[in-house]
Parts: sequence; structure tokens; C-alpha cells
Amino acid sequence: MILHLIRHAETIWHMDDKYAGHTEIELNKNGIDQSNKLKSWVLNQNIDTVYTSALGRSISTAKPSVDALAITPIINSNLNEVNFGEIEGLTKDQFKSNFPKVWQDFQVSPANTLFPSGETGSLAVKRALECISTILENKDSSEVMIISHGTLIRLLLTHFLSKDLNEYRNLFPIIDNIGITTISLESFNCQAKNNFKIYRYNSNIN
Repeated sequence: MILHLIRHAETIWHMDDKYAGHTEIELNKNGIDQSNKLKSWVLNQNIDTVYTSALGRSISTAKPSVDALAITPIINSNLNEVNFGEIEGLTKDQFKSNFPKVWQDFQVSPANTLFPSGETGSLAVKRALECISTILENKDSSEVMIISHGTLIRLLLTHFLSKDLNEYRNLFPIIDNIGITTISLESFNCQAKNNFKIYRYNSNIN
């Protein structure tokens, strides 16, 4: 199955580079324009199913595309971004200043760091894989678009490569807003990954 993993469009927190996590953040003007550009790209693909996280920025990003395709998106909260808890709304400097021990842990073991009142990246991957498994079980779909979030997508890609999740920032340094990563994945369970390929990483549609 072909999966297009796409980070949501730009939000009003983009310029300040704040941790968003589960916080509801609106798209900014550029983000709205990006969503319309994504629609143009989608119409040149063979996408038959669209999944989004349950966060508004993902749903809003998908709307022009699903309207053009005349399909209803499947909204799944397991595709939500990592829950950064009390770190959400902070910049990196504020994170470092307000939570120095958590910041230090995050530099060493980013996927295993438990954010105050939040979760670890490893736990986020575990829930996201439940959704991926459901997608792969649907034999009526052959090409799926998934609108999700930067950190979660990078963690998932690291998992599919069977690498240490704490290496996700080195393996996949960044995923831009509307950056498209296309993979194929034919079967999956918690013990084995088969036929996994990456066809493109963080492709710009502009």
C-alpha cells in the first residue's frame, strides 16, 4: 500500500517555533494557501482514502483536498502529535529555562523523555501504529494520504526502519509544513516490518 505522510499546513505559532502538541492552533494565511496547493497535488495522485489526526490544524489542511476528491476524511486521534504536556506553548528557550531537567533528558533520549502532564514519543508511536495497522487491513484502499504532525511522522519513519527511536532527529532532521513523505508498506505488526520502502522524504510541492 502507498502511504503519503504529510505534516499539516503552517499555523499561527509557526514564526515563534512553539511546541504545539495537542494544543488546538489555527492555520495562518500561508497555511491556508498551502492547503490549497496540497489540493492541486492530490488531484494528480490516485488517492482513494484520507486520514487525519483529530487536531483542527490537520483537519483544516485536509479539507480542500477531500472536498475536491469528494470523499469523507477518517479522523483518528491516534494520529495526533506527541503530547508535550506543560511544554506546549513554549519556545525552545523557554522549555530549556522552565524545565531544565526535562530539556537535558530530551537531548539525550528524545523518544523516551516523559513530558510533564504529557507522554513520551515512544508511547505516541505505539498509539499511531494502531491506526496504521487499521489502514493496512483495509484491502479496498491502495493509496492513502495521512495528514499528521512533524514529530510523530519522524518517529514513525524511524520505527519502520527498525532503528532506535531516539535517533529520529538525526535520521529525519525536519519535516516541513506540507512536506510529503511517500512510503510503501504491505504488512505490519509489532514484531515485524515487511516490504517497507521510502520513495520520497519531505518533498516540497511548490
